[in-house]
Amino acid sequence: MYRHQGRLMAAVCVVAMAGALFAQETVSETPEPTVKRYVGEITGNDVYVRSGPSTNHYPVTKLDAGTKVQVHRVVNGWCEIDPPLGCFSLVHRNFVDVGAEGTPGVINGQKVLVRAGSSLTADLYARQLKLNRGDEVQVLGSHNDDYLRIVPPTGAHLYVSEKLVAHVADGNLDMTIAALTGDPEPAKPNPSPTSQTSPASQPKQNAANPKTADRTVKQPGGTSSASRDGGRKSEDVSGHTGLSVMEASLKEEIEKPVEHRDYDRLIEGFKRIADKDTSDQARAVAKSRIMQLEHAAAAQKSLLELRAMGEDLSSDRNEAMRERTLIKPPPRPIGRGFDAVGELRVSMLYGTASSPKRFRLVSTGEKPRTIGYVEIPDALSLDMQEYLGRKVGVRARDKRLQTGDVDPVVIYVAQELVVLDSNEP
Repeated sequence: MYRHQGRLMAAVCVVAMAGALFAQETVSETPEPTVKRYVGEITGNDVYVRSGPSTNHYPVTKLDAGTKVQVHRVVNGWCEIDPPLGCFSLVHRNFVDVGAEGTPGVINGQKVLVRAGSSLTADLYARQLKLNRGDEVQVLGSHNDDYLRIVPPTGAHLYVSEKLVAHVADGNLDMTIAALTGDPEPAKPNPSPTSQTSPASQPKQNAANPKTADRTVKQPGGTSSASRDGGRKSEDVSGHTGLSVMEASLKEEIEKPVEHRDYDRLIEGFKRIADKDTSDQARAVAKSRIMQLEHAAAAQKSLLELRAMGEDLSSDRNEAMRERTLIKPPPRPIGRGFDAVGELRVSMLYGTASSPKRFRLVSTGEKPRTIGYVEIPDALSLDMQEYLGRKVGVRARDKRLQTGDVDPVVIYVAQELVVLDSNEP
């Protein structure tokens, strides 16, 4: 019987080794992402921007035709882009110290996860990057009880299908304007085809990009690249006097500090063009600017509110610290005053000989959840079999938050463990 078992184990090992080799070959044949930075333009309306390079990743926002994006590379048919205007990232509030007087927030932990925030769904599982102690973040406000919204840090990327992005030019967006509007300057449209059945009349962009050859590329505001006069080249809006004046005002305004920018004046100016101008394309560009400036005005309002909150928080913190020095905690009665109560279980996370001696503490209600982890110091000699699987009270000599690749979790460094009866609160 043992001989047959030995043969079976040998066969299992051979199969496992073959599977590993096959997996290595499969990975080696996977094409590398195409790395080429260029400026892209969205070719459809209500195009999803996703938190990862597949339709399985949750959407974070939508873009319309004509919106410019900075493409860093292409991953399996998905363009990796800088987060468009209005997008935000998330970081756990326990790892951010918010400064006073409008100063940036500062990360207070190591390897703190930054996640992709979404205005379309409550999902937040997609990880973008990690920050370390001392890194600065621009906080936009609260997202929920646990997370803060922040301006996406450098290196945070989102994804959009390559099929819906037309290659406009190699290189980078004008970051001075993109920081405010996400669309630095309207691109000149291609000449309109005189006949849908004449291949020679098709725009060169579609001929060079077969993924968009059967699609009419839309310009900002939803208008087609085909002009309405039956083939005449579309109007060059960069020479429009009203738009030129407003674009110059826009560039001048964004050079000012954020708190001094007059977005309302710019919005009113673009509204006059959008409501009364005789040029269809000028009205479309003005409407796009209005939408972008309204988002910027909302972000400015949130920033100013955040600065006020930071000042109030700093004042309250100083007052609380002063009062705290005057308070002396009463002595804890013997047998009471546990730092945590729950059922003690073996931890799969810290179950190796090289890991700290820690056990999982689980609540005993109808929906058990992990309260934290109990660390047993070497100096505390306990027979853990007497406590495992039982309801215990923990008195801790130290309590801290665990950081790293997981969300914050409490670590109790035990000073004493007490087995509690089932009827004891």
